[in-house]
Amino acid sequence: MIRKSPSELYIKYLLVHPREYTNDEILEMLLVKQLDGLGEYYLDRLRLEMPPLPRPFLPHHKVHKLSQTYILKNGLYLLFWPDEQTTTAYKILEAPRVKEFIETSLISYVPPASIAEFMTKARGFKCRAADIHRYRDVFWNVELLDRTEFKMLFDLRAKRLEQHSNPEIAAQAKSYRWNLQTDAKKAAIDLPYSPVGAMVSQMRMGRMPSNKEFAQLVEATRCMAMTKAFEAVACGREKGDHVRFKMYASGAKDLTEILEQVARPEEDLKDQLAAISLKSDKFELPTMNKLGRTNLNINVLEAHLDENVRNAEDELEGASNDVREGSTG
Repeated sequence: MIRKSPSELYIKYLLVHPREYTNDEILEMLLVKQLDGLGEYYLDRLRLEMPPLPRPFLPHHKVHKLSQTYILKNGLYLLFWPDEQTTTAYKILEAPRVKEFIETSLISYVPPASIAEFMTKARGFKCRAADIHRYRDVFWNVELLDRTEFKMLFDLRAKRLEQHSNPEIAAQAKSYRWNLQTDAKKAAIDLPYSPVGAMVSQMRMGRMPSNKEFAQLVEATRCMAMTKAFEAVACGREKGDHVRFKMYASGAKDLTEILEQVARPEEDLKDQLAAISLKSDKFELPTMNKLGRTNLNINVLEAHLDENVRNAEDELEGASNDVREGSTG
C-alpha cells in the first residue's frame, strides 16, 4: 500500500479550495500535471484527517482571521498567497523537461543548490536552492515514500491511464509501461543513493559526465564487479558460480586498464595533496614566560629577562633625571 502521495501538500490545498473540487476533478487535475493522487480512497482519507473548515471559509481575504489562521496552521498559506519561491515552483511544474530533471535529482538526493546551479547555467532556467526546496515541499516530497512505494507509484500511473474514461488517453497506457523501463526517475529509484547514482540517472536525461565524473563511474563499476566476484567465490553453491567469478574478475581487470587511461595524474596529485594538507588551529601560542625554563629555551629566556631588566633600569634612570632637573629648576 502506498501510504502518502509526494504531492500531499498540494492535494490538501485542492481539497480545501473554495471552489470545492470533487474527487474526480482533483484526480484529473493531478493526472494532467503528472502528479499522484492515489485514488479516491486516499482523497477521502485526507478529507477526514484535515481539521474542519471555518464557515465561511475565505482564504483569499486577509482580513478574515479564522480562515488565515486555518491555512497557516495547515501549511497552506503560501499556496493561497504565493511568494517568489512558490511562484517559481509553479513554473517548474509547467515546464516538463525542467520538472523531470528536478524530480529525478531529488530522488537521488542531489543537493538543491547543485540542482539550481545546473538548471540556471546549463538549461537556462533561472532558479535558486530555495525554489527547489519549495517545489519539493509542495509537489514532490520524496521523504513521504520509501523505495518500494516509489516503484509502485509508477505502476499506479499506468493503471490510472488504463482506467481513464477517454479511450485515447487509455490507449497511452501500453506505451507508458514500455517506456517506463528507461525512465530516468525509475532509474534513480533503483540505483543506490550516491553521487554516482545521481550521475547515472541524470545521464538518462541527456547530461554528459565530465572526465572526472567518468573516472568515478569507472571506479564505482570496478568496485561493484569485484564485489560480485567475491560473492560468487564466497557463496559458490550454485551451478555456474565459477563462470560468473571469471566474468566479473575479467571485467574488473578491463575496468582497471580503462581507469588508468581516463584518470588524469594531476587530479590524483590534487587528491593526495588534499589528504596531507596542513591544518592550522586558532589557539594562542604560549609566551616564553608561560613555558618556563627548559633545556631548549633557557638561553633565550635568560636573554629575554636580561633585556627586560635593562629596559626597567633605563626607565628608572630616566625618571630620576626628570626629578633632578625639576628640583634644580
